[in-house]
Amino acid sequence: MNKFAVGTGLNINDKYYRVLGYIVYSCPEDNNNIWTEYRLLDDEGYEYYLSVDEIYEEFSLSEPTSLTSNTIPIYWNEVDSGHQKVIHAVGDVDVDVGDFAEFIEYEDDEEEEILSVEMWDDGTEISCGKYIEKENIKKYSDFSKTGFNRMKPELIIIFFFLISFIWESDIIFTIGENIFPQKPAIEEHFEKNYDYQYVTSITGKEKEKAKVYQTTVSKYSPKIEKLKALETQFSVSHQLTENKIPQNEIVIDYLVKNLIIALHSANSPPTMVTTNQDENGLSVAVLTEDEYCLFYHPENEKDVVYAQISSRKYNYSSDNKPYHAHQSTYNWYRSNYYNSAYNYDAKKWSKIPSSYKPTQKPIVKDLGNGYYDVYSNDIKRSSIGNRKSSSGGLSWGK
Repeated sequence: MNKFAVGTGLNINDKYYRVLGYIVYSCPEDNNNIWTEYRLLDDEGYEYYLSVDEIYEEFSLSEPTSLTSNTIPIYWNEVDSGHQKVIHAVGDVDVDVGDFAEFIEYEDDEEEEILSVEMWDDGTEISCGKYIEKENIKKYSDFSKTGFNRMKPELIIIFFFLISFIWESDIIFTIGENIFPQKPAIEEHFEKNYDYQYVTSITGKEKEKAKVYQTTVSKYSPKIEKLKALETQFSVSHQLTENKIPQNEIVIDYLVKNLIIALHSANSPPTMVTTNQDENGLSVAVLTEDEYCLFYHPENEKDVVYAQISSRKYNYSSDNKPYHAHQSTYNWYRSNYYNSAYNYDAKKWSKIPSSYKPTQKPIVKDLGNGYYDVYSNDIKRSSIGNRKSSSGGLSWGK
């Protein structure tokens, strides 16, 4: 099996993955035999590892996990152990050539599932997965999906020549927004993410609209636990341990954190994330340079979570109430925008009538540097925020 280059699309057991990087290991205890481990990202933004051992004809697909009480359950049987040395590393991987680790591998009684423990100098990594058949690992042809294989060779040459010319002459940076318009980061995240389904739109002034989505995530979703496991991979500020989101609001907590990760991945980090807790539950507002988003519970439905996204221009010019929102939620939503963005936007759109009366006073003060602002800063410093995907976050792709 030839090595898969970074960026290659793989079809493994009829599911799509993209290669982020790969590591070639050798084992001193096994005549320095080598194997390759690929770091993959699936269509929902989750990380996986594809292990390819051509010598022993063993292939497995695993994902990061954690242990309860740091103990190996009794149904796992140790089948291999030793040391692994990095002899080659390519792409987005967190090791260097020469790095060394001790490993232990386990199998279940049926010898179908595997558990791998790697003990590095800077910590222990654990992954769990299954053995797979070699024939179920297939390489996608990007050209066959896009239709390039149906283009005449001379047209392909002309196409890539034009692209190269545009790139080299910097034209793409001056006219790119007009030729290749891109949707704002939060809107794209909602549209391409399996965590949301579209509900409705609200038309405001200046031809602006707000879109409303309902989450499909429940408080029992395994995605919430996966996010918690992922968070252990980066250093969390002590401030986060002092600011706890109520346990009954773990769905909103997951959605906001996932969005923060997505925004950092898209190089459009939030400028401010604020929260409001009252008798109607938790509300969270996310502000970027272009967008304003609200996570909230609709009236009389505390187990339902809506997310409304709009441009800041919509909020500046329109005073529409979020879809089925409590009056207190609406008041906070409006006043939070006023305190965090109004003064700047008033200068930007000075010729557009504002939805705020000159005598209107803010209802709440934004203190800044709150729980999610600290979280966003931690994401910025970590490798999680550097993950690239079509819409970022931990679950994407429709």
